[in-house]
Amino acid sequence: MGERLPYIDFLKVIACIAVINLHCTSPWVTNFLGTPLWFIAMLDAIFTHLAVPMFFMLAGAVIPKRTIILREHYRKVFFRYILPTFACLVLYKILGILLLGQKTIFEGVLYSLERNPGFHLWFMWIYIGYMLVFPALVAIAKDDGARTVFFNVGFIYTFIVPLLSSAFDLRFPATNVLFTVYGFYFIAGNHLAVMKKQFDPKLLLKILAAMSAITYAFATLSSHGDTIYTAKFLTANSMLIFINTSLVFLIFKSYITSQNTIISFLSKHTFNIYLLHISFFLKPFSFLAFPMVNMKGLLGSIFFTAPVTFLLCLATSCTLVAAKTLLHRKFFLDDAA
Repeated sequence: MGERLPYIDFLKVIACIAVINLHCTSPWVTNFLGTPLWFIAMLDAIFTHLAVPMFFMLAGAVIPKRTIILREHYRKVFFRYILPTFACLVLYKILGILLLGQKTIFEGVLYSLERNPGFHLWFMWIYIGYMLVFPALVAIAKDDGARTVFFNVGFIYTFIVPLLSSAFDLRFPATNVLFTVYGFYFIAGNHLAVMKKQFDPKLLLKILAAMSAITYAFATLSSHGDTIYTAKFLTANSMLIFINTSLVFLIFKSYITSQNTIISFLSKHTFNIYLLHISFFLKPFSFLAFPMVNMKGLLGSIFFTAPVTFLLCLATSCTLVAAKTLLHRKFFLDDAA
């Protein structure tokens, strides 16, 4: 592994806090659609929805520093992602049977919004799929020509084709079988990371401010009359989210040039924090100390619940890493002896 990139570490920490913030404040953007409190909560939502796309961009950005050994890669995928995901889903299914009175045992164990309280683990299915094709994406990212083609064609399939399809009721005969939205963000992150062109950070900040205002307007006005909140213009396949995520990426790449010891330490735990959060801490901590759905509750969830959840997950991650290190040393020394 090469030298750590300071802006990558900063973005990882910010994205991790943002996704926890997104989950902790979700009641205000899902249950109070169109109310004054909802409009205030959406000011926070337009930024927290950049978190997951940013994670995929950051994964692609560090590709040149990675060497893929297929056997080790898929072993890691199985033990670090697939096995824990199944274990968490089974745990949540057991809780559903014991606490919610669900009758069936196997139905909905894998994935079901209605039949498994662990439905918030939907992201892990996407991430596991992404990790299965990861070696292919790495090969594309490391080749300048392949990366450029993938980026351009992926942009067309991810944003332009759906826009034309909805605007003119068209069905494209060439089906998208490769350019999934998160695979595109992965290659886009690598594309932005290796880009040699320099941008004026102040100009990027002005563009981001304007784009954030546009995103807020589209997201609120398009959903105001709905009865169910569907995060219009705030999902990963929204061109607005792609532009804003790219702008934040480029701003940090331009501004952050020196390493920070604390940020570097935190960045090493961000993915563990994310996994712990969605696996175990999301449900009980969504309303930690702030069950009231009012302005005090919203601000409390942003400035108290989210940071406390982050710190608890960080402490758990540090404990698990320390335990793993001690066990490894013990068995390694025993084997050496």
